[in-house]
Amino acid sequence: MNKGAVTHWELETDVVCVGSGLAGCAAALAAADHDLEVMIVEKEAQFGGKTTWSDGGLWIPANDFAHNAGIGDSTDDGRAYLQFLAAGRGVDQNINAYVDKGSATLRYFSQLGLGFQLVRNLPDTYFGMAPGAKAEGRMVEIAPYSGLKLGDWRDKMHASPYGERRATDGQRAGNDVLVLGEGIIAAFVRALLDRGERITLEAPARRLIVDDRGVTGLLVEIGGREVAVRTRFGVVLASGSYESNARLVRNYEDLPFREQVPQALTGDGLIMAAEIGAMVHAVPRQLALFLGYEVPVPGGKPTFWSAGSRELPFPHSIVVNRAGRRFGDESFYQKLLNALRDFDVATHTYPNLPAFLIVSQQFVEQYSFAGAAPGAAPSFVARGDTPEGLAAQLGIEPSGLRAEIERFNRFAKNGRDDDFGRGEVAWSRYHGDPTYETPNLGPLEPPFFGVELQATGGSSAGLLTNVRAQVIDQRGNAIRGLYASGDCAASIDFGIGYQAGLSLGRNLIFGLAAVRHMLAGTSQERLV
Repeated sequence: MNKGAVTHWELETDVVCVGSGLAGCAAALAAADHDLEVMIVEKEAQFGGKTTWSDGGLWIPANDFAHNAGIGDSTDDGRAYLQFLAAGRGVDQNINAYVDKGSATLRYFSQLGLGFQLVRNLPDTYFGMAPGAKAEGRMVEIAPYSGLKLGDWRDKMHASPYGERRATDGQRAGNDVLVLGEGIIAAFVRALLDRGERITLEAPARRLIVDDRGVTGLLVEIGGREVAVRTRFGVVLASGSYESNARLVRNYEDLPFREQVPQALTGDGLIMAAEIGAMVHAVPRQLALFLGYEVPVPGGKPTFWSAGSRELPFPHSIVVNRAGRRFGDESFYQKLLNALRDFDVATHTYPNLPAFLIVSQQFVEQYSFAGAAPGAAPSFVARGDTPEGLAAQLGIEPSGLRAEIERFNRFAKNGRDDDFGRGEVAWSRYHGDPTYETPNLGPLEPPFFGVELQATGGSSAGLLTNVRAQVIDQRGNAIRGLYASGDCAASIDFGIGYQAGLSLGRNLIFGLAAVRHMLAGTSQERLV
């Protein structure tokens, strides 16, 4: 195992974290708190990665914040819920590690000065359907955080189109208040900077350096040249998924992907680890996907607007295929995902691809569309005074769209979706309009607006890891000195299913587990 061995080291540190999203920052902060010297290398000119575009929630069962609020929960219920999500595609040890270590991990990071708070009244995604699900208490987020605390680093953070969604005008005024994914990244990076840790931007990791003992360092491009960085304890791969790598998407996904965020998530960690024999593990039919559409950027590359929880659950909207027909409960978008994968053997086509979000004037007047203020649809959105007029612009069968809108309007006026049960799931009602008797139902009246939807999100494949976040090789052995956390690790702690907050929750849990494993075996694990 001496591929990539070097004889000349230019930099040396205890731990290198590849990637500056929450996975990399959490592992780095835990290492720093344990008196290890840490270096984060980030390929882009901005830090924060995909986390800055997320809702920033952490799903932690039986956490202290829920207990203090008088909300009952147990790790056994959390375990039952994760086993339901996994649907036989999880690994019991990793599921147990998530549940059993989650609350203590959250407490650990809270004691480092991270200001978390409970998200109230938010049910588990499968509340009412899954064993162990709870009506509230498991979602935790960072408290509103002032970007001013970042000082000169403020302008180096990725900006999110969703970042101000829950900060009030009063909070924002003069305080640069950050919430959601931006808020949690800002808080963790400030904590790292306060500890004097090194964050190197525009420093793409190129190759793992190994010898007969395992991974001993990393080759990083810094300032236009490759630099060999020696690690005394290990490398943590936290470089995210591969949604921007068309080759890997084609290899591992059964749906075409559109990259969600404006940086290149090209599977760097997965590729580097696979080069030295790491096991790449795929979870089929996984539901950690999102639906959205492209938003043009003048003079630049279009960005992706995620509509799954921001638009699809609201009244006066439907999702249809090119025949103009609905194919699932739009308010609970995970019910659409397997329908997108449907394959017609006779025609050898996917009947529900492409799919289209159709909204009416009431939607535009009342809700934000693509981040725009209520009252007007963005100029790039197709518009038609009749269903047929809109269908002609989007490539939808005109009579099918008219018939579907008329049918849906009857359901909306009666307050019950007889086709797909839209509005019957607690999660959907939470994300709908509470001023409506059925928060997810409302008729569509002219004019009509529409956009083509695309899939994106978490990757089905990732590096196989154990409960200590060690990367596993092709023979089932841990690769000494190599760890993975976040989206470049396989989702064997929740398998097929999806629950908001799991992705970031596992960043904290397994980032801390990696550091503790490095230290627990210092006598035999220290590599130099």
